[in-house]
Amino acid sequence: RWAAGILVSPIALFLLLALLIYLPPVQNFVVQKATEVLSERMGMDIRIGKVRLAFPLDLAIHHTLAIEAGDTLLDARSLRLNMQMLPLLKGRAEVDGVELYDVKLDTKSYLPDTHLKGRAGELTAEAHSIDWKNEQVRLNRFKLKDARFTVALSDTAQKDTLPSTAQWVVEVVQADIERSHIQLHLPGDSMRIGLLMGSAALRGGRFDTGRGDYAVRSLQMRNAGISYDLPHEPHAAGLDPNHLAFTELNLMLDTLHYTQQGVLTAGLGGLSLKEKSGLAVSRLQGSVYMDSTQLRLPALNLRTPYSRVDATVSFDFKALQAGKGGHCHLDVDASIGREDLRCLASGLVDDACLNLLP
Repeated sequence: RWAAGILVSPIALFLLLALLIYLPPVQNFVVQKATEVLSERMGMDIRIGKVRLAFPLDLAIHHTLAIEAGDTLLDARSLRLNMQMLPLLKGRAEVDGVELYDVKLDTKSYLPDTHLKGRAGELTAEAHSIDWKNEQVRLNRFKLKDARFTVALSDTAQKDTLPSTAQWVVEVVQADIERSHIQLHLPGDSMRIGLLMGSAALRGGRFDTGRGDYAVRSLQMRNAGISYDLPHEPHAAGLDPNHLAFTELNLMLDTLHYTQQGVLTAGLGGLSLKEKSGLAVSRLQGSVYMDSTQLRLPALNLRTPYSRVDATVSFDFKALQAGKGGHCHLDVDASIGREDLRCLASGLVDDACLNLLP
């Protein structure tokens, strides 16, 4: 009996400690001590309001705050993580749910050559079969709502000369984004690119970083906007290529596939948008094929409120080099409206000439 007791006592003690971690008072004590150590070692004020852990790995963290020198680095109202236990022992992760609400983030100088700042109202995800041994991820569900982030790249960014050995294969069953805005600032604020999404839905994505093969079964965007701005360039009348702003953008891609060999295929089910100059596209649809030697648009249809263009294009890139004998073909049936010509030529042609257009 004494021998059995000695053998069983470590196991019983381990089980007792494992059970204690699920008691709220013990959780609060552990969190308080952990935040004190983190605050001291990282030189910032870290606070966590409440933590709850349910069996086996259902973790909820409420009111997380990290402050450094008066600047808020992280402020999250609620984070919940629900994982299965047994797959972890086999080198896999089965994430039944990740939920993050009302988060504010400012990376300051913690990300090399990049400054990320912004907020998100809701981020939820579900990922089954995360196999880090075989570098495979299956993202069953992803949703982002009410987000607004700014990404600024530093002009001191160093080129990474180390070869990457990661060959991850990421499968995305469905991903949805609602009422979100992302703005990218290039080094020295030389260029600003903005993307506004009223709603975006991606279905059937597969991204193979090892083979360089990327495919999307469908992508839809509604009430979106895109901006392209060179802030140091002067503004011009009409369609200004240095300061573009597209609104009321609606997009439907039936297929999109890009291979390591540089072959791009896409099925454009429909595109409509408006530019601040007044130019509008009511509908643009067709299919695209492009590789290193040619570009083919077999049935391109373009409609604006004033113009109509139906075209078939086959362009051999050899035609751009003298003596290579490349062949090009263009079959177009079009009716061009006066208002579209005025918009495109504004700033390039004198207004008196534009007023004479029939």
